[in-house]
Amino acid sequence: MHERRILHRDLKSKNVFLKNNLLKIGDFGVSRLLLGSCDMATTLTGTPHYMSPEALKHQGYDTKSDIWSLACILYEMCCMNHAFTGSNFLSIVLKIVEGNTPSLPDRYPRELNAILESMLNKNPSLRPSAIEILKIPYIDEQLQHLMCRYSEMTLEDRNVNCRKEAAHIINAMQKKIHLQTLQALSEVQKMTPRERMRLRKLQAADEKARKLKKIVEEKYEENNKRMQELRSRNFQQLSVDILHEKHLRGTEEKEEQPKARLSCWTQEEDKERQPGGEEEFDEPTSENLPESQPIPSRDLSELESSVEDIITDLGHHGMCLHQFQKGPLS
Repeated sequence: MHERRILHRDLKSKNVFLKNNLLKIGDFGVSRLLLGSCDMATTLTGTPHYMSPEALKHQGYDTKSDIWSLACILYEMCCMNHAFTGSNFLSIVLKIVEGNTPSLPDRYPRELNAILESMLNKNPSLRPSAIEILKIPYIDEQLQHLMCRYSEMTLEDRNVNCRKEAAHIINAMQKKIHLQTLQALSEVQKMTPRERMRLRKLQAADEKARKLKKIVEEKYEENNKRMQELRSRNFQQLSVDILHEKHLRGTEEKEEQPKARLSCWTQEEDKERQPGGEEEFDEPTSENLPESQPIPSRDLSELESSVEDIITDLGHHGMCLHQFQKGPLS
């Protein structure tokens, strides 16, 4: 997972699944893909009992945060209890950030306790990575022993062994739950009648709050569905109105074009209907043409002298114009 730059961010015992000697990690709902070795996440996500100090401090965190969560899972597997406990969220955070590093009971090997303490180091840079943990001699020996053990076993023996281990884990969990219920009952028996009544009222209030919360969530989902339906309907209505307006504009433009042609045709008809309109279309005759008036003649030398005077006044542009005039003429 870390080799592919995937940061889980919510590793806990409930997200680790074991069936027929196959271990899988699930619930990648809040996981993130790190873009590079220096990329770090900053969002506060996860379960408080398994969160790392740098995540709780709103500092940047990387795959070493998952190593911290993995150490909390290891402690829970060995001691059947959380590594950091408290009555509320704030007390758990204070123990994680400022508390002492928990250690395993004496019945476990020192090597395993040393690995746990290194994984629960407050400084993330001093924690080992997943590859480094697998290369530790104690872990490597345990893995080799398990591989040799299960390679020599048949399929039936493996299934029997899995059932025995599952039964052992179930018995341990039932024993723990039984002890917790006994402890709760003893605490209740120590209470006075008034405290017991208060406890019953609190339990009834909690139950009522759960029901109300469920009803509110259902109503919220219904409102969301209604809002989505209304938005889709409004969007469809708006698109239909826009298309209708475009269609109306197109029909209006089509109606305007024949009107213009009709007006032009009527103007031509009016011209034809006017008196004397037919005479405009008649071919011109010599009788209708006006008499030509004589053009006054002017001396050519006077014209040439006036042109030269204008050229001298214009200067260089005038010479260019004079040459341009001579060219076509020649």
